[in-house]
Amino acid sequence: MPDVSIVIACWNAEAFLPTAISTALGQTGVNVEVLVCDDASTDGTARLMASYDDPRIRSLRLPVNRGPAGARNAGFAAAKGSWILVLDADDVMEPGRAAELIQLAKKHDADIVADNFWIESAAAPGIRKLHIPEVLDGSVERMGLADYAAANILFGSRPAFGYLKPIFRRAFLEGARLCYDESLRVGEDFALVAEGIARGARFVRSRTAGYVYVTHSGSISHRLKLRDLHQMISFDKRFLGAHLELGGSERAAFEAHLHALERGEAFTMMVEHLKNRSVGSFLKTALQHPSALGLLSMPIKARLARLAAKVSPARLAKGV
Repeated sequence: MPDVSIVIACWNAEAFLPTAISTALGQTGVNVEVLVCDDASTDGTARLMASYDDPRIRSLRLPVNRGPAGARNAGFAAAKGSWILVLDADDVMEPGRAAELIQLAKKHDADIVADNFWIESAAAPGIRKLHIPEVLDGSVERMGLADYAAANILFGSRPAFGYLKPIFRRAFLEGARLCYDESLRVGEDFALVAEGIARGARFVRSRTAGYVYVTHSGSISHRLKLRDLHQMISFDKRFLGAHLELGGSERAAFEAHLHALERGEAFTMMVEHLKNRSVGSFLKTALQHPSALGLLSMPIKARLARLAAKVSPARLAKGV
């Protein structure tokens, strides 16, 4: 039995898959299996996977597109490793990451372990910044549900922990009958970890960074769409309804998470109303959700920053 199953969900990722597969197979100190879950790609992904002849690699092709949550669920269901690790198709990992996370899980009797990650542009390889600005001293923090929810406030001041890529104890996932919520196309990682903690998982985070999130011209936009926000809000409401046993601080933190999503939804609606020049609809939404008005400064600042970037210092010096 492999120590860890590395699940790579992909959709039209033919250009990036070989690097992701290579970094998965290159994990040191552990026996790995790599599960490539092709989410009904229309490019050459199926042909690429057919070219591999390595017993450590299994390719699963979904007949219809189910989104990242559905593709990962297919991989989780097929996994044979004691641990399951998610790797996005266009990202990479340091060679010792899987072994290090498993060691930490055993040391702290944890069911879910995450680390920090680096952000790197494909256009500027080697130039990286940390997602969570911190000293990578190897220290470990245990996160309860209140902490985790508070670290995932939409448009909050903290980097969202929901973007982390944890390793999961497969026995816990199976015992709790836990899988990704396939109604979510955004926020599915946050939802899985939150549900795990609520069902008794011990979750720890290490101040190390062995994962590299690679951005490129083909990266999916992180601009939230209304339908995504609707689904995320629906999940939070279902979660609160299903976990009536939550303590005061946990419930308050998760309600704050829900309220931030609702504020973000109202903000997104107001932006759409402005684009469509629907003044009446904008004012109606603003009156219903006055707290969302403060978020309108974000697109204004972003536009000013883009304009400033177009004006070179030389042009400014000439008064152009």
